[in-house]
This record gives sequence, C-alpha cells and structure tokens, in this order.
Amino acid sequence: MKPERATAPHPAAILAIILVSYFMILLDNSVILQAAVHEINPQDVGRLLLTAVAVWLVLIIIRFVFQTVSVAVIRILDRRPSQRQRRTTYRARVVSSIAGFRGAVSLAIALSVPSALNDGTPLSGREDIIFISAGVIVLTMLVQGPLLPAVVRWAKLPDEPEEEELRLAELAIAAAAVPAVDEVAHELRTSAEVHGRVADEYRSHLSVIQALKGGSVPETTMQSHQEEITLRRALLDRKREALLGLRLAGTVDDSVARRLQTRLDVEEQRLTGVETYD
Repeated sequence: MKPERATAPHPAAILAIILVSYFMILLDNSVILQAAVHEINPQDVGRLLLTAVAVWLVLIIIRFVFQTVSVAVIRILDRRPSQRQRRTTYRARVVSSIAGFRGAVSLAIALSVPSALNDGTPLSGREDIIFISAGVIVLTMLVQGPLLPAVVRWAKLPDEPEEEELRLAELAIAAAAVPAVDEVAHELRTSAEVHGRVADEYRSHLSVIQALKGGSVPETTMQSHQEEITLRRALLDRKREALLGLRLAGTVDDSVARRLQTRLDVEEQRLTGVETYD
C-alpha cells in the first residue's frame, strides 16, 4: 500500500465547486423563482433581460471604480516607500472586479422583498427584482466564472514582494556558500571526493537560482533540474513504500517510523520548495 500525500486542489476544481454551489442555490429556490417568472408579463421579459445585463455590468464597473478610488485615497494619505511597493496595477483591479461573484446573499435579499405592504396593498415590482437578481447571478456563473482564468492570464500579475525577497535571499546565501566550500572543506580536512561532490552540487544549485532570478533559464539547465527533482521524488516514494513494509512487518516500531517519515518529508520539502506555516 502506497502512503498518501495531501495535494492542493486544482483551481479549476475550486471554480467548478463554486459554480455547482450556485446552481444548487438556484435549484433550491426554483419553485419561488418559477412563481415569480409566471407573474411577469411576457412583453416585459426583453426589458428585464436587458436590465439584468445592465445591472451586471454596472456592478462590475462599480467594483472597479471603488477599488480605484480607494487606491487613490491610500496613495494620498500614505506616502511611505513600503506602501508604494504594495500598490496594485489596473490589471489587478480588473481581476478583482471580475472575481466578484454574486449568489446566495443577492438571491436571499431579493426573495425577502415582501409581496404586499403593511396595509395589504400588493407591492409592485417584486417579481422584477427577483428576475433581475436571478439574471445577474446566472451571468456571474456563466460569464464571469469561465472568463476569470483568461483574465488572470491577461493580467500577468507580478510576483509578491515576499517572493522577490525570497529569491534574493536564496541567491545571496547560495552565492556565499559556493566560495566557502573550499575553505570549510580545508578546515574540516574533508576528503577530495566528498569535497568535489559537495562543491559541484552547490555550484549547480547556484546556477539554477541565478538563471531563475535573471528570468532567462536555459532550456537544457531547466530540463535537467526538473528531471532530477522528478527522479528524486520518485525515489522518495519507493523509500516510503519500503518504510511502510518494515512497519507492517514489525521490523521497526512507530517511533522509528515517524522519525524516518519526518526525514523523508523534509527531503521532499527541499525538493518541491513547499513551505509550511504554523
């Protein structure tokens, strides 16, 4: 039996779950929606459809304008250099505007509109409100949802400052370690074989980081690096299978198995670069 590792869900799967959830919300209220639609004059359907499209577009524009005004106010009030580094581009605001989905809350508010006033007088326009709200929700699901991945690709969002700092730090420590290999190996009286192997490993690691930092990774270098990671991860799976076999056979106890499993996890983390936070 192969040990399982937790994997992050694909963004497309998350989007599918959100869309299915919205459809379920509409299905749960389908009876109310059908009753509201039946009360609408067929001659008004075209007008209501155009109104729903207009409201949907206005909501996206309002979201973009609100973000733009908020950014302008923050820039006026906060002139610190650290704040300037966190400023977003208009492309990022477009992504945030398209990502604004409407669903359960919008429909709940529309359905909560009373059908009559306190004196019993029928409230006109309730069916229009429900129809337009449902139309905006449908447009959100069928247009904004599938369009969002393309908008994100178009935006070409820059890396977070923290990621840039991480690359700079990795480059600095790798550049400091390479020239120190000879000195430290001489102090520790390391054999020439071990010295050469460690030095080659550090130089290879530095070359990959420098290429990534410069944004121009040679295809052969990147391919070799990726092949090495793939091979090492496959070997880690074999190690886990062997460890599981030893544990099931009773050759090692739980404490020893956990210690070895931790070492394998740390080794995989070094390969994948996946970070854990408490």
